[in-house]
Amino acid sequence: MKRSIAAKPRNGQAGISIIELAISIGLGGMLVASATYLFVGQVRGYKDIGSQARLQTMTKAAVQTMNTEIANTGACLANKRYKFTMAANQVQFAYVDLKARHCAATDTVTVLYYVKSGGSLTDTLMEKITCNSNPPRYQGMIRGVGKVTMAVTYYDLNGAVTAAPAKVKALQFSLDVTSGAKSLYAKSRKPTVRVELLN
Repeated sequence: MKRSIAAKPRNGQAGISIIELAISIGLGGMLVASATYLFVGQVRGYKDIGSQARLQTMTKAAVQTMNTEIANTGACLANKRYKFTMAANQVQFAYVDLKARHCAATDTVTVLYYVKSGGSLTDTLMEKITCNSNPPRYQGMIRGVGKVTMAVTYYDLNGAVTAAPAKVKALQFSLDVTSGAKSLYAKSRKPTVRVELLN
């Protein structure tokens, strides 16, 4: 007759020790934290890239609008039906709106481009259009991106810098549009355009 002997558990193999559990939790936490950091970085990067695309689109549209508007102003120079209010950080001009682009035909339109401070976060490039019989119309051209500055230089027929509105034949405006995003993707746009007024 054989006797059955019950197997005895070996010491040290009955479960996980507290030290092993603490190490496992620590390693798992580090992996989760690393994955979260990479995910958040990717999301932030996509947002910054989207902001840069929006900044570039608005800057390009603003430059094209200003270029066309300022150039067309010179079409009335021969008849002296224009007026420049000269400043170093904004440009304002008035002319007879022969093509009725903004006002009624033969009405006088005044266009002003200037930067409106938005506080510590954003500055907005503004367009103000006024007609004889209409209230002013304001439009933000570059907005919600960061800091915007503008510089304007006026030139006469010989290409020399002038301070006399009646002698203006060309002007150069430059924009400095800096993104408010704080990341490696944050960049700025600094277009400079020389506009020859039409005669």
